[in-house]
Order: sequence, then structure tokens, then C-alpha cells
Amino acid sequence: DGRRKDEVPPSIFYQHTQWRQMGTLMEHVSETAKKLTGGRHICEIALLYPSTSLGCQIRPDADWHLAPDEPAIHGLSELLLSHHHDFDFIDEIAVQQIDAQGALGTPEAYSVILLPHLRYIDAQTADGLLRFAGAGGRVIAVGTMPQAISRDLERPLGDWASERIEFAEQPDGLLDTLPGVAVVGDGASDVFVLRRERDGNRLSFAFNRREEEFTGQVEGTS
Repeated sequence: DGRRKDEVPPSIFYQHTQWRQMGTLMEHVSETAKKLTGGRHICEIALLYPSTSLGCQIRPDADWHLAPDEPAIHGLSELLLSHHHDFDFIDEIAVQQIDAQGALGTPEAYSVILLPHLRYIDAQTADGLLRFAGAGGRVIAVGTMPQAISRDLERPLGDWASERIEFAEQPDGLLDTLPGVAVVGDGASDVFVLRRERDGNRLSFAFNRREEEFTGQVEGTS
């Protein structure tokens, strides 16, 4: 009763003071969601999720929250997004399923796979990465070159990277070589861009995480 109903109301609540505007809001959300999910996501960069690398470091006597890997991976993700290099996380199973022609079975046409500060990967994942690189894709290990975990108990760890696998100790120098979107203007680093292709049209969605208005250009459009 009273003002309590406006403090923490359910999303749809007929007693809410803004209930009459709910239809307009839901229509906007529905149309936006349709545009954001329909069609094909235009994304050329894949980040290999560090499941194996982090899993290998979980021990009863260690606090995995203190491992330096996760902050480093978050830092790389922030660097990519703030410089307008959209990416997806992919898991090792997807990489292991790369076929003999080096093709990923994903809707996105990735041209780059980044290995973000990984210590270990599965040997089958390493084989998939080599197939991808052999077909002309870029595989870039950032920060560390991971070792491959095999099923051979005599030699459980091994080097796997060929000359086709790139290595960057620091990610800064990579940014200009990665596919991305041109965003210029004051506060451009706080604007994230998602691109989709639908019915032959290319759509760009810009999200400004700052509380201040962004004045600039995204892909040449003000």
C-alpha cells in the first residue's frame, strides 16, 4: 500500500504508478531485442575461454581467486572492448571441432582466435588451433604461450606452437592489427559497438557506458 509499492515493485505490476507506460516500454524492449538478436552477428575475434588453464590451478591448498590469470584476462577484455574490437568467448570443444579445412562450425566468421594469458590447453585444442592457423586464420597467444596437456602420462605437457602461431607478450601492440570498428570523439573508449547483418542490411548498435552524452562518430556516422 502507499509509497511502498514503488520501492521494489515487480517488473509488471498493475498498481505501479507507471503501469500505463508499461506497454510503450515493452514494445521498445521487444523491438530492440529483435534487432539485437536477429540475423548474423558480425564478429571476427574469438577469445578462447580459459576453462582448462584455470581448472589446472585449482588445488585444495590454493585460493584460485588470488590467481593472476583472471585479472589479466579481464584486463585484455576491457582493452579490446574499449578499443572497439568486438569478440566472443568460445570454448575448447568448439576449437577441437575445427575441421580439416580449418573451418569453425560457428555462425560467426572468426578470422582471429586469441589465447588470453593461458597456461594450459588440451592437446586436441592445440591440434584444432593448428588447423585454423594452417588455413590462414590468426592464432595469437597473449601474455603466455600455453602448454598442451596430453594423455601421455610419461610426457603430460608439451610444446605445440608452430611458426604460424603468433605471440604477443603485451596486447597493446596488437590492437592496430585486429579487426574492429572506427569510433572517434571525446569518450570514445566508453562506447561499445555491436554489429549485426539482417536481411542484407548492416546494423550497428552503440552503447555508451558513461553518464555523459557521447558526441562523435561510429563508423563515419554521427
